[in-house]
Amino acid sequence: MFCYQCEEAAKGCGCTVQGVCGKEESTAALQDCLIYTIKGLSLRNIEARKTGKDNPVVGPPLIAESLFAALTNVNFDNVRLYGLIMDTIAIRDSLPRGDCTHDACTWTPATIEDAIQKGTETGVLATENEDVRSLRELLVYGLKGIGAYYYHVVALGYQNDGVTRFMEEALASTLCDLETDEMIGLVLKCGEWGG
Repeated sequence: MFCYQCEEAAKGCGCTVQGVCGKEESTAALQDCLIYTIKGLSLRNIEARKTGKDNPVVGPPLIAESLFAALTNVNFDNVRLYGLIMDTIAIRDSLPRGDCTHDACTWTPATIEDAIQKGTETGVLATENEDVRSLRELLVYGLKGIGAYYYHVVALGYQNDGVTRFMEEALASTLCDLETDEMIGLVLKCGEWGG
């Protein structure tokens, strides 16, 4: 287990046995898997938009809900997290594949245990370069904040294409090898959208 999603993180650097908050290793892994699958959905939706076959009604609200569910101590329900993963994959796979060959665009678990394993493989520490990891994670944490607010906005009946497209662009960017300046630019842009 590795989780440092909150200020309560053990010794200020991350929980490695169990979350200080009570989070189990399987829950942390499912949250990481959920983030991974919404990155794939985002990439597929961006590709589908190029052909006019995206799903603006279902995909973006699910991305916001998933970001919110993966936020620190919001959701410890493994069955619900796995359900969100499977919902994300169903929407992702309903979209044209286009040029998307990344594993996040194609991978599907057979069981909840598969999703837990994938979360372990694709979580925070999957990015070896600490500078790249830090910028990607800073962006993802900013997106979790935007997702939490946007989830509530959608529940009230409002949607904003600019917000949803930025969330998709930013999530998809974390699957790419960008230059440092581009990553910093996305982090700053996230701050603008969140402000």
